[in-house]
Amino acid sequence: MKISKSKTFKDEYCATIVQIGNIESIEGKDRIVKTIVNGLSIVIGKADFKTGDYAVYCANETVINPTYLKQNSMYDIPSLNADTTKRGYINKAGRLRLIKLGGVPSYGMLLPVTSIARFVNESIEDVTDFLASHVGEDFDEINKERFIQVYVPPVKEVLVRTSKGKKAEKKLKRFKTIIDNTFAFHYDTEGLQKHMTDIKPDDEVYISVKIHGSSFIAANILTNLPTPWYKRLWRKYIQHLSPYMQDYDLVYASRHVIKNEYINPKQKPGGYYSDDIWGYWAQKIKGLIPKDYEVYGEIVGYGPTGIPIQTDYDYGCLPNTENPCKLMIYRITHKGKELDIPEVIRFGNQLKEQLGDCIMEFPLMYVGTLKALYPEVPVDNHWHENVLEKLKVEKRFLMEENEPLCNNKVPREGFVLRKANDSIAEAWKLKCFNFLSKESKRMDKGEVDSEMLEGYESDI
Repeated sequence: MKISKSKTFKDEYCATIVQIGNIESIEGKDRIVKTIVNGLSIVIGKADFKTGDYAVYCANETVINPTYLKQNSMYDIPSLNADTTKRGYINKAGRLRLIKLGGVPSYGMLLPVTSIARFVNESIEDVTDFLASHVGEDFDEINKERFIQVYVPPVKEVLVRTSKGKKAEKKLKRFKTIIDNTFAFHYDTEGLQKHMTDIKPDDEVYISVKIHGSSFIAANILTNLPTPWYKRLWRKYIQHLSPYMQDYDLVYASRHVIKNEYINPKQKPGGYYSDDIWGYWAQKIKGLIPKDYEVYGEIVGYGPTGIPIQTDYDYGCLPNTENPCKLMIYRITHKGKELDIPEVIRFGNQLKEQLGDCIMEFPLMYVGTLKALYPEVPVDNHWHENVLEKLKVEKRFLMEENEPLCNNKVPREGFVLRKANDSIAEAWKLKCFNFLSKESKRMDKGEVDSEMLEGYESDI
Protein backbone atom coordinates (compact mmCIF):
# COMPACT_ATOMS: atom_id res chain seq x y z
CA MET A 1 0.00 0.00 0.00
CA LYS A 2 1.23 3.47 -0.90
CA ILE A 3 -0.31 6.89 -0.35
CA SER A 4 0.40 10.11 -2.24
CA LYS A 5 -0.85 13.62 -3.01
CA SER A 6 -2.21 14.45 -6.45
CA LYS A 7 -1.37 17.65 -8.33
CA THR A 8 -4.73 19.09 -7.24
CA PHE A 9 -4.39 18.01 -3.58
CA LYS A 10 -6.25 20.25 -1.14
CA ASP A 11 -5.53 20.17 2.58
CA GLU A 12 -9.16 20.97 3.37
CA TYR A 13 -10.52 18.07 1.31
CA CYS A 14 -8.26 15.11 1.94
CA ALA A 15 -7.76 11.93 3.96
CA THR A 16 -5.49 11.58 6.99
CA ILE A 17 -4.07 8.53 8.73
CA VAL A 18 -4.96 8.76 12.43
CA GLN A 19 -4.85 6.83 15.67
CA ILE A 20 -8.02 6.88 17.73
CA GLY A 21 -7.66 8.75 21.03
CA ASN A 22 -10.17 9.12 23.84
CA ILE A 23 -13.68 7.89 23.13
CA GLU A 24 -16.53 9.58 25.01
CA SER A 25 -20.14 8.60 25.47
CA ILE A 26 -23.03 10.66 24.10
CA GLU A 27 -25.79 11.42 26.58
CA GLY A 28 -28.85 9.29 25.96
CA LYS A 29 -27.19 7.21 23.23
CA ASP A 30 -26.20 3.57 23.59
CA ARG A 31 -24.96 2.68 20.10
CA ILE A 32 -22.90 5.74 19.16
CA VAL A 33 -19.99 7.54 20.82
CA LYS A 34 -17.71 10.43 19.89
CA THR A 35 -14.00 11.02 19.49
CA ILE A 36 -11.79 13.92 18.40
CA VAL A 37 -9.71 13.79 15.21
CA ASN A 38 -7.61 16.76 14.05
CA GLY A 39 -9.49 18.89 16.57
CA LEU A 40 -12.87 17.89 15.09
CA SER A 41 -15.62 15.82 16.70
CA ILE A 42 -16.49 12.56 14.93
CA VAL A 43 -19.45 10.36 15.81
CA ILE A 44 -18.69 6.64 15.46
CA GLY A 45 -20.41 3.35 16.21
CA LYS A 46 -19.67 2.14 19.73
CA ALA A 47 -18.55 -1.26 18.45
CA ASP A 48 -16.58 0.05 15.46
CA PHE A 49 -13.44 1.45 17.09
CA LYS A 50 -11.53 1.41 20.35
CA THR A 51 -8.82 3.71 21.71
CA GLY A 52 -5.50 3.02 20.00
CA ASP A 53 -6.98 1.75 16.73
CA TYR A 54 -5.62 3.06 13.45
CA ALA A 55 -7.99 4.48 10.85
CA VAL A 56 -8.29 6.76 7.83
CA TYR A 57 -10.11 10.04 8.43
CA CYS A 58 -12.00 11.60 5.49
CA ALA A 59 -13.10 15.24 5.59
CA ASN A 60 -16.60 16.57 4.92
CA GLU A 61 -17.75 17.69 1.47
CA THR A 62 -15.58 15.10 -0.22
CA VAL A 63 -16.30 12.15 -2.50
CA ILE A 64 -14.89 8.73 -1.66
CA ASN A 65 -13.63 6.32 -4.31
CA PRO A 66 -16.68 4.45 -5.72
CA THR A 67 -14.86 1.09 -5.79
CA TYR A 68 -14.15 1.41 -2.06
CA LEU A 69 -17.79 2.27 -1.33
CA LYS A 70 -19.06 -0.62 -3.44
CA GLN A 71 -16.64 -3.18 -1.97
CA ASN A 72 -17.64 -2.19 1.56
CA SER A 73 -21.38 -1.94 0.73
CA MET A 74 -21.64 1.64 1.96
CA TYR A 75 -24.10 3.07 -0.59
CA ASP A 76 -27.65 3.79 0.54
CA ILE A 77 -28.88 2.12 -2.66
CA PRO A 78 -28.39 -1.66 -2.14
CA SER A 79 -28.06 -2.40 -5.86
CA LEU A 80 -24.84 -0.34 -5.95
CA ASN A 81 -23.22 -2.46 -3.24
CA ALA A 82 -21.18 -5.65 -3.51
CA ASP A 83 -23.60 -7.14 -0.99
CA THR A 84 -26.98 -6.15 -2.38
CA THR A 85 -28.70 -7.16 0.86
CA LYS A 86 -26.99 -4.32 2.71
CA ARG A 87 -27.95 -0.65 2.79
CA GLY A 88 -25.30 1.88 3.80
CA TYR A 89 -25.58 5.63 4.40
CA ILE A 90 -23.58 7.20 1.55
CA ASN A 91 -25.59 8.57 -1.39
CA LYS A 92 -24.87 7.60 -4.98
CA ALA A 93 -22.61 10.64 -5.44
CA GLY A 94 -20.31 9.27 -2.72
CA ARG A 95 -20.51 12.54 -0.80
CA LEU A 96 -19.68 12.97 2.89
CA ARG A 97 -21.98 15.59 4.41
CA LEU A 98 -21.79 17.50 7.66
CA ILE A 99 -24.34 15.99 10.04
CA LYS A 100 -25.33 15.96 13.70
CA LEU A 101 -25.85 12.66 15.48
CA GLY A 102 -27.10 12.64 19.03
CA GLY A 103 -26.73 16.42 19.04
CA VAL A 104 -23.00 16.14 18.28
CA PRO A 105 -21.55 17.59 15.04
CA SER A 106 -19.75 14.90 13.04
CA TYR A 107 -17.08 16.46 10.83
CA GLY A 108 -16.28 13.64 8.44
CA MET A 109 -15.91 9.87 8.65
CA LEU A 110 -13.44 7.30 9.97
CA LEU A 111 -12.63 4.28 7.80
CA PRO A 112 -11.52 1.09 9.62
CA VAL A 113 -8.42 -0.92 8.72
CA THR A 114 -10.49 -3.86 7.48
CA SER A 115 -12.19 -1.75 4.82
CA ILE A 116 -8.89 -0.31 3.56
CA ALA A 117 -7.37 -3.82 3.44
CA ARG A 118 -10.28 -4.96 1.30
CA PHE A 119 -9.79 -2.01 -1.06
CA VAL A 120 -6.03 -2.54 -1.59
CA ASN A 121 -6.31 -6.36 -1.46
CA GLU A 122 -3.72 -6.71 1.28
CA SER A 123 -3.76 -8.37 4.67
CA ILE A 124 -5.18 -6.57 7.68
CA GLU A 125 -1.84 -6.99 9.43
CA ASP A 126 0.13 -5.34 6.59
CA VAL A 127 -2.31 -2.44 6.31
CA THR A 128 -2.28 -1.94 10.09
CA ASP A 129 1.53 -1.81 10.07
CA PHE A 130 1.48 0.71 7.23
CA LEU A 131 -1.03 3.00 8.94
CA ALA A 132 0.88 2.77 12.23
CA SER A 133 4.04 4.04 10.53
CA HIS A 134 2.29 6.92 8.71
CA VAL A 135 0.08 8.48 11.40
CA GLY A 136 -0.59 12.16 10.71
CA GLU A 137 0.08 11.99 6.97
CA ASP A 138 -2.41 13.53 4.54
CA PHE A 139 -3.17 12.08 1.11
CA ASP A 140 -5.76 11.85 -1.65
CA GLU A 141 -4.37 8.88 -3.59
CA ILE A 142 -3.89 5.22 -2.69
CA ASN A 143 -1.60 3.22 -4.98
CA LYS A 144 -1.71 6.14 -7.47
CA GLU A 145 -5.51 5.89 -7.70
CA ARG A 146 -7.66 8.86 -6.61
CA PHE A 147 -9.24 7.87 -3.31
CA ILE A 148 -10.81 11.14 -2.17
CA GLN A 149 -11.59 14.48 -3.81
CA VAL A 150 -13.66 17.60 -3.27
CA TYR A 151 -17.39 17.17 -3.83
CA VAL A 152 -18.54 19.02 -6.95
CA PRO A 153 -22.32 19.60 -6.77
CA PRO A 154 -24.53 19.71 -9.84
CA VAL A 155 -24.19 23.37 -10.78
CA LYS A 156 -27.03 25.51 -12.08
CA GLU A 157 -26.48 26.55 -15.68
CA VAL A 158 -26.25 30.26 -14.90
CA LEU A 159 -22.90 29.73 -13.20
CA VAL A 160 -21.36 27.80 -16.09
CA ARG A 161 -21.10 30.95 -18.23
CA THR A 162 -17.37 31.11 -17.53
CA SER A 163 -16.70 28.10 -19.77
CA LYS A 164 -18.17 29.97 -22.75
CA GLY A 165 -15.99 32.94 -21.95
CA LYS A 166 -12.94 30.69 -21.91
CA LYS A 167 -13.81 29.20 -25.31
CA ALA A 168 -14.20 32.65 -26.82
CA GLU A 169 -10.96 33.77 -25.20
CA LYS A 170 -9.02 31.02 -26.97
CA LYS A 171 -10.03 32.46 -30.34
CA LEU A 172 -8.33 35.76 -29.56
CA LYS A 173 -4.73 36.46 -30.30
CA ARG A 174 -3.47 37.23 -26.82
CA PHE A 175 -0.42 38.97 -25.43
CA LYS A 176 0.78 37.95 -21.96
CA THR A 177 1.57 40.97 -19.81
CA ILE A 178 2.66 39.20 -16.62
CA ILE A 179 6.39 38.91 -15.93
CA ASP A 180 7.25 35.57 -14.35
CA ASN A 181 7.55 35.51 -10.53
CA THR A 182 6.19 39.03 -10.03
CA PHE A 183 2.61 38.13 -9.03
CA ALA A 184 1.63 35.82 -6.16
CA PHE A 185 -1.76 34.35 -5.37
CA HIS A 186 -2.87 34.13 -1.75
CA TYR A 187 -1.79 31.03 0.13
CA ASP A 188 -4.46 28.55 1.19
CA THR A 189 -5.85 29.36 4.63
CA GLU A 190 -5.96 25.99 6.37
CA GLY A 191 -8.11 24.87 9.28
CA LEU A 192 -6.96 25.87 12.76
CA GLN A 193 -7.90 22.43 14.09
CA LYS A 194 -5.00 20.73 12.31
CA HIS A 195 -2.50 23.47 13.18
CA MET A 196 -3.38 24.34 16.77
CA THR A 197 -0.08 22.88 17.98
CA ASP A 198 1.78 25.47 15.86
CA ILE A 199 0.65 28.11 18.36
CA LYS A 200 2.38 28.45 21.71
CA PRO A 201 0.60 29.84 24.79
CA ASP A 202 2.77 32.99 24.75
CA ASP A 203 2.54 33.70 21.01
CA GLU A 204 0.88 37.02 20.27
CA VAL A 205 -1.97 36.50 17.80
CA TYR A 206 -4.47 38.55 15.82
CA ILE A 207 -8.02 37.19 15.63
CA SER A 208 -10.37 38.76 13.08
CA VAL A 209 -13.84 38.02 11.72
CA LYS A 210 -13.83 35.68 8.73
CA ILE A 211 -15.73 37.54 6.03
CA HIS A 212 -17.85 35.54 3.57
CA GLY A 213 -17.27 37.14 0.19
CA SER A 214 -15.10 36.72 -2.88
CA SER A 215 -11.31 37.03 -3.01
CA PHE A 216 -9.72 40.01 -4.74
CA ILE A 217 -6.04 40.63 -5.44
CA ALA A 218 -4.53 43.82 -6.88
CA ALA A 219 -0.83 44.36 -7.56
CA ASN A 220 0.93 47.45 -8.91
CA ILE A 221 3.84 45.67 -10.60
CA LEU A 222 6.03 45.82 -13.68
CA THR A 223 4.32 44.29 -16.71
CA ASN A 224 5.28 43.59 -20.29
CA LEU A 225 4.06 46.01 -22.95
CA PRO A 226 3.27 45.04 -26.54
CA THR A 227 6.53 45.63 -28.41
CA PRO A 228 7.16 45.49 -32.21
CA TRP A 229 9.29 42.54 -33.29
CA TYR A 230 12.19 44.70 -34.47
CA LYS A 231 12.36 46.49 -31.10
CA ARG A 232 12.31 43.14 -29.31
CA LEU A 233 15.32 41.99 -31.33
CA TRP A 234 17.15 45.28 -30.70
CA ARG A 235 16.50 45.18 -26.95
CA LYS A 236 17.43 41.51 -26.60
CA TYR A 237 20.55 41.20 -28.78
CA ILE A 238 21.95 44.73 -28.89
CA GLN A 239 20.95 46.23 -25.53
CA HIS A 240 20.86 42.87 -23.68
CA LEU A 241 17.59 43.80 -22.00
CA SER A 242 14.24 42.12 -21.70
CA PRO A 243 12.83 41.86 -25.25
CA TYR A 244 9.64 43.61 -24.14
CA MET A 245 9.27 47.18 -22.97
CA GLN A 246 7.97 47.28 -19.40
CA ASP A 247 6.00 49.63 -17.19
CA TYR A 248 4.03 49.51 -13.95
CA ASP A 249 0.38 48.58 -14.22
CA LEU A 250 -2.38 47.23 -12.00
CA VAL A 251 -2.76 43.46 -12.26
CA TYR A 252 -5.90 42.09 -10.61
CA ALA A 253 -7.22 38.63 -9.88
CA SER A 254 -9.78 36.49 -8.14
CA ARG A 255 -8.72 33.64 -5.88
CA HIS A 256 -7.28 31.50 -8.70
CA VAL A 257 -7.41 33.53 -11.93
CA ILE A 258 -5.54 36.65 -13.08
CA LYS A 259 -8.24 38.61 -14.87
CA ASN A 260 -5.99 40.82 -17.03
CA GLU A 261 -3.08 38.47 -17.61
CA TYR A 262 -3.56 38.81 -21.37
CA ILE A 263 -4.45 41.77 -23.57
CA ASN A 264 -5.67 41.92 -27.13
CA PRO A 265 -5.40 45.37 -28.74
CA LYS A 266 -8.02 44.41 -31.37
CA GLN A 267 -10.60 43.24 -28.86
CA LYS A 268 -13.59 45.53 -28.43
CA PRO A 269 -14.46 46.77 -24.93
CA GLY A 270 -16.82 44.56 -22.99
CA GLY A 271 -16.86 40.79 -22.90
CA TYR A 272 -17.74 38.46 -20.08
CA TYR A 273 -15.69 40.35 -17.48
CA SER A 274 -16.79 43.84 -18.54
CA ASP A 275 -18.93 44.36 -15.43
CA ASP A 276 -17.54 41.80 -12.97
CA ILE A 277 -16.73 42.58 -9.35
CA TRP A 278 -12.96 42.23 -9.84
CA GLY A 279 -12.85 44.63 -12.77
CA TYR A 280 -15.19 46.96 -10.87
CA TRP A 281 -12.78 47.18 -7.94
CA ALA A 282 -9.69 47.32 -10.13
CA GLN A 283 -11.06 50.54 -11.63
CA LYS A 284 -11.91 52.00 -8.20
CA ILE A 285 -8.46 51.48 -6.66
CA LYS A 286 -6.28 52.00 -9.73
CA GLY A 287 -3.74 54.67 -8.88
CA LEU A 288 -4.14 54.09 -5.13
CA ILE A 289 -1.80 51.09 -4.80
CA PRO A 290 1.91 52.07 -4.49
CA LYS A 291 4.47 50.53 -6.82
CA ASP A 292 5.61 46.97 -5.95
CA TYR A 293 2.71 46.49 -3.52
CA GLU A 294 0.27 43.59 -3.71
CA VAL A 295 -3.04 43.91 -1.88
CA TYR A 296 -5.33 41.04 -0.89
CA GLY A 297 -8.94 41.61 0.06
CA GLU A 298 -12.48 40.29 0.23
CA ILE A 299 -15.35 41.75 -1.79
CA VAL A 300 -18.78 41.54 -0.14
CA GLY A 301 -22.30 42.65 -0.96
CA TYR A 302 -23.64 42.70 -4.51
CA GLY A 303 -22.19 42.83 -7.99
CA PRO A 304 -22.77 45.81 -10.31
CA THR A 305 -25.78 44.01 -11.82
CA GLY A 306 -27.38 43.38 -8.41
CA ILE A 307 -26.48 39.69 -8.03
CA PRO A 308 -25.41 38.75 -4.47
CA ILE A 309 -21.73 37.92 -4.15
CA GLN A 310 -22.67 35.41 -1.44
CA THR A 311 -26.35 34.62 -0.98
CA ASP A 312 -27.86 36.46 2.04
CA TYR A 313 -24.47 37.85 3.19
CA ASP A 314 -25.08 41.54 2.45
CA TYR A 315 -22.68 43.15 5.00
CA GLY A 316 -24.82 46.28 5.01
CA CYS A 317 -24.75 46.72 1.22
CA LEU A 318 -27.78 47.40 -0.98
CA PRO A 319 -28.10 46.16 -4.58
CA ASN A 320 -28.35 48.53 -7.55
CA THR A 321 -26.94 51.50 -5.64
CA GLU A 322 -23.89 53.70 -6.20
CA ASN A 323 -21.77 51.41 -3.99
CA PRO A 324 -23.34 47.93 -4.14
CA CYS A 325 -20.32 46.20 -2.61
CA LYS A 326 -17.49 46.74 -0.16
CA LEU A 327 -13.82 45.78 -0.08
CA MET A 328 -12.00 44.63 3.05
CA ILE A 329 -8.18 44.53 2.88
CA TYR A 330 -6.68 41.74 5.01
CA ARG A 331 -3.16 41.24 3.66
CA ILE A 332 -0.45 43.29 1.91
CA THR A 333 3.02 42.46 0.61
CA HIS A 334 5.77 44.80 -0.59
CA LYS A 335 8.29 43.19 -2.94
CA GLY A 336 7.31 39.86 -1.41
CA LYS A 337 7.75 41.02 2.20
CA GLU A 338 4.73 40.54 4.44
CA LEU A 339 3.30 43.62 6.15
CA ASP A 340 2.09 43.14 9.71
CA ILE A 341 -1.58 43.57 10.61
CA PRO A 342 -1.25 47.13 12.06
CA GLU A 343 0.28 48.23 8.72
CA VAL A 344 -2.55 46.52 6.84
CA ILE A 345 -5.11 48.34 9.00
CA ARG A 346 -3.42 51.71 8.38
CA PHE A 347 -3.43 51.12 4.63
CA GLY A 348 -7.12 50.18 4.73
CA ASN A 349 -7.91 53.34 6.68
CA GLN A 350 -6.07 55.44 4.08
CA LEU A 351 -8.11 53.82 1.32
CA LYS A 352 -11.28 54.56 3.27
CA GLU A 353 -10.35 58.24 3.50
CA GLN A 354 -10.12 58.33 -0.30
CA LEU A 355 -13.01 56.03 -1.25
CA GLY A 356 -15.40 56.32 1.68
CA ASP A 357 -17.61 53.67 3.27
CA CYS A 358 -17.21 51.23 0.38
CA ILE A 359 -13.97 50.27 2.14
CA MET A 360 -14.76 47.91 5.01
CA GLU A 361 -12.56 48.25 8.08
CA PHE A 362 -10.43 45.27 9.06
CA PRO A 363 -12.68 43.40 11.56
CA LEU A 364 -10.09 42.82 14.29
CA MET A 365 -11.53 41.22 17.44
CA TYR A 366 -8.52 40.34 19.59
CA VAL A 367 -4.80 41.04 19.94
CA GLY A 368 -2.82 39.16 22.56
CA THR A 369 -1.87 35.66 23.64
CA LEU A 370 -4.25 32.74 23.92
CA LYS A 371 -2.89 32.14 27.40
CA ALA A 372 -4.12 35.61 28.38
CA LEU A 373 -7.45 34.98 26.64
CA TYR A 374 -7.98 31.81 28.68
CA PRO A 375 -5.95 32.17 31.89
CA GLU A 376 -8.02 29.44 33.55
CA VAL A 377 -6.74 26.75 31.15
CA PRO A 378 -3.58 25.01 32.48
CA VAL A 379 -0.75 25.16 29.94
CA ASP A 380 0.64 21.80 31.05
CA ASN A 381 -2.50 19.68 30.62
CA HIS A 382 -3.80 19.31 27.03
CA TRP A 383 -3.67 23.09 26.60
CA HIS A 384 -4.06 23.09 22.81
CA GLU A 385 -7.08 20.79 22.81
CA ASN A 386 -8.83 22.65 25.63
CA VAL A 387 -8.25 26.11 24.14
CA LEU A 388 -9.48 24.93 20.75
CA GLU A 389 -12.74 23.68 22.28
CA LYS A 390 -13.26 27.06 23.94
CA LEU A 391 -12.53 28.94 20.71
CA LYS A 392 -15.17 26.93 18.85
CA VAL A 393 -17.95 28.41 21.00
CA GLU A 394 -16.35 31.72 22.05
CA LYS A 395 -19.22 34.16 22.55
CA ARG A 396 -16.84 37.13 22.57
CA PHE A 397 -16.14 36.29 18.92
CA LEU A 398 -19.84 35.54 18.24
CA MET A 399 -19.07 31.94 17.29
CA GLU A 400 -22.32 30.11 16.41
CA GLU A 401 -24.15 33.47 16.54
CA ASN A 402 -25.67 35.56 13.75
CA GLU A 403 -23.41 37.97 11.86
CA PRO A 404 -24.15 41.54 13.09
CA LEU A 405 -22.25 43.00 10.13
CA CYS A 406 -25.10 41.80 7.89
CA ASN A 407 -28.66 43.11 7.74
CA ASN A 408 -29.93 39.61 6.97
CA LYS A 409 -30.00 37.00 9.71
CA VAL A 410 -27.14 34.70 8.75
CA PRO A 411 -24.60 32.77 10.85
CA ARG A 412 -21.12 34.18 11.29
CA GLU A 413 -18.64 32.27 9.15
CA GLY A 414 -15.99 32.11 11.87
CA PHE A 415 -12.65 33.77 12.48
CA VAL A 416 -9.10 33.92 11.12
CA LEU A 417 -6.07 33.69 13.41
CA ARG A 418 -2.60 34.97 12.54
CA LYS A 419 0.58 35.05 14.59
CA ALA A 420 2.17 38.47 15.05
CA ASN A 421 5.56 38.93 13.37
CA ASP A 422 5.31 35.46 11.85
CA SER A 423 8.31 34.56 9.70
CA ILE A 424 6.04 32.39 7.54
CA ALA A 425 3.13 33.75 5.50
CA GLU A 426 0.28 31.79 7.05
CA ALA A 427 -3.10 32.12 8.71
CA TRP A 428 -5.65 29.65 10.01
CA LYS A 429 -9.43 29.66 9.96
CA LEU A 430 -12.03 28.26 12.32
CA LYS A 431 -15.52 28.01 10.86
CA CYS A 432 -18.78 27.79 12.79
CA PHE A 433 -20.91 24.65 12.61
CA ASN A 434 -24.00 26.75 11.84
CA PHE A 435 -22.24 28.30 8.86
CA LEU A 436 -20.99 24.97 7.54
CA SER A 437 -24.46 23.49 7.95
CA LYS A 438 -26.00 26.36 5.97
CA GLU A 439 -23.44 25.94 3.19
CA SER A 440 -24.03 22.19 3.08
CA LYS A 441 -27.76 22.75 2.56
CA ARG A 442 -27.00 25.22 -0.24
CA MET A 443 -24.83 22.63 -1.93
CA ASP A 444 -27.67 20.11 -1.62
CA LYS A 445 -29.67 22.48 -3.83
CA GLY A 446 -26.82 22.99 -6.30
CA GLU A 447 -26.33 26.61 -5.21
CA VAL A 448 -22.64 27.31 -5.76
CA ASP A 449 -21.07 30.76 -5.82
CA SER A 450 -18.63 31.83 -8.54
CA GLU A 451 -15.54 31.50 -6.30
CA MET A 452 -16.45 27.94 -5.34
CA LEU A 453 -17.07 27.07 -8.98
CA GLU A 454 -13.71 28.54 -9.97
CA GLY A 455 -12.02 26.39 -7.34
CA TYR A 456 -13.87 23.28 -8.48
CA GLU A 457 -12.87 23.85 -12.10
CA SER A 458 -9.22 23.72 -11.05
CA ASP A 459 -9.82 20.29 -9.54
CA ILE A 460 -11.70 18.69 -12.42
